[in-house]
Amino acid sequence: MKLSKIALILCLMFFVCVGTGFAAETRLTGSFSGVGTKECTNAPGFNSDYSATGPAWNVSGTLVFVYTFHPNGTGTAQIADTTSGILPYEGGVYAAYGTGSFSFTYTLNDGNITITVPSLTLQVTEGTGGSYTLTVTPGPTFVGAVSSDGNTITLTTSGLQVGTITPSTGGGGQSICLLTAILKR
Repeated sequence: MKLSKIALILCLMFFVCVGTGFAAETRLTGSFSGVGTKECTNAPGFNSDYSATGPAWNVSGTLVFVYTFHPNGTGTAQIADTTSGILPYEGGVYAAYGTGSFSFTYTLNDGNITITVPSLTLQVTEGTGGSYTLTVTPGPTFVGAVSSDGNTITLTTSGLQVGTITPSTGGGGQSICLLTAILKR
């Protein structure tokens, strides 16, 4: 009788643990790598209705990430970014490659994740305009899902977000980017 009660308790614990899976977790730990895309509209600025305050142009690109999650709800990421587009002035072809990093905070609730990036810095090393540093503030806020086994994260930007772009060469403007990423452990 005692053995059957222990077996029943172990069995129930197993089904509860398997049934809840990763969705019950509230923290991630470790590194995830992956790829993503970006589509951005850049302008001198944007009005409250997201219309540009001056000439606007679009760029698109491919992103490669390594995200490292800490159990305290923070993390860091490394990024490689290849971007191209057509600018709204003579000779306006734009192409660039750069690498950078950013810190972030995250929350995880029932398998849904939100990642907030206060700012990001990219060191452009090749392309139009030579080498320079580019800072975007605020950085994007991502929303997405963590797979039930905890090994895959899918992300997209949360709505329309305006970031201020500050290049080390002067000038700057604002950008609205739609970003996606798939990360694997």
